[in-house]
Amino acid sequence: SYGLIENCRFTGTVTGTYPVGGIVAQNSGQVTGCTNRAAVTGSFHVGGIAGRNGNTSVQGSIEDCTNYGVITGTDTNSGSGGTGGITGTNFDTVDGCENFKSVTGGRFAGGIVGYTTKPSGWDAVVINSRNAGDVKGLHYVGGIAGYQFGAQIASCYNEGSISAAEGARTSAGFGGIAGCIEAVSSNPTTVSNCYNTGAVTASGTSQRAGGIVGVNNSSGAVVEY
Repeated sequence: SYGLIENCRFTGTVTGTYPVGGIVAQNSGQVTGCTNRAAVTGSFHVGGIAGRNGNTSVQGSIEDCTNYGVITGTDTNSGSGGTGGITGTNFDTVDGCENFKSVTGGRFAGGIVGYTTKPSGWDAVVINSRNAGDVKGLHYVGGIAGYQFGAQIASCYNEGSISAAEGARTSAGFGGIAGCIEAVSSNPTTVSNCYNTGAVTASGTSQRAGGIVGVNNSSGAVVEY
C-alpha cells in the first residue's frame, strides 16, 4: 500500500510466506488507528499490522494501531527479516502502538517490531509504544524490538515475558526492551525513557539476558534515561 489505511478492523487468520501482515503485507504509506485480531503466520517479515513497514527506498508509518492476534514467524535463518506484534521489519516510524498477544519468531522477534534498520535519508523510530504479550525467538528477542540498527526506541514500555524458543542459538540475546542494539558512527542507536517489568530469561550458558537490552554491539548504541 502506498496510500492511507485508516480505522480498519480485521479478524480471522492470515497465512503466507513473506511479507505477511494482519492489515497489510507491505506498508509504503500510512496505517493509522487499525486493529488486528487475526492470528498471523508466515516465514519472516511477519507482523500483526504490517509484515514490512517501508523499505530501503520508500518510507512508511504505523500510528495508533493495536494487535490482539497471535503472531508466528517460522524462518530460522533470515538475515534481515523479523517477526513483531505490530510489524516484522521496520524501516521508518512506529508510533503509539500496542501489542497484547504472544509473538514467536525466528532470528529476530519483538513485541512491537522484530527488526529495525535505518535507511539513508530519514530516521527510523519506535516510539510511545507498549507490549503486553510474551515474546519468544531464536537469536535477538526483545519486548519492544528484537534487533535495532541505527534507529531510536523512546518512551516505550514492556510487561511481557521474554524467553528463548526451542532451538535458540547459543549466542542469543534477550532484552526487556531490545534483544540487540547496534550502530555505526553515521547511524547511532538510542534507547531512551523506556522501562520493562517483564521477566527476561536466557536458557543457554552463552546466551545473554538484560532487563533493558540483551546485547549492545557497538559504542554508537546508547541506553539512557
